[in-house]
Amino acid sequence: MPYRRLVDTRLVVNSGRVGMPYGRPGDSRALLHGAQVHLRHTAFDLDDAVRRVVEESGYGDGQAWAEHSGGTTDAGALRAFGPRDGRAVS
Repeated sequence: MPYRRLVDTRLVVNSGRVGMPYGRPGDSRALLHGAQVHLRHTAFDLDDAVRRVVEESGYGDGQAWAEHSGGTTDAGALRAFGPRDGRAVS
């Protein structure tokens, strides 16, 4: 889950993830330019990629992988990780 936060006068940036994401499927990254941080996202068709892995890769347990790699919503990530840094979860 990409973010930028000011913590005790320091800027903390999580640029994102690729692989088994939370939230929208795709590539998330941070562009740093001087003191500016720009969070960017490139969409990715996860359903098509999962289908292709299962059908075309020859991976022996592709269906089990597909069921595990569906990702989690931003709301799910907030429920899982929000309490760890003091954010309220509704």
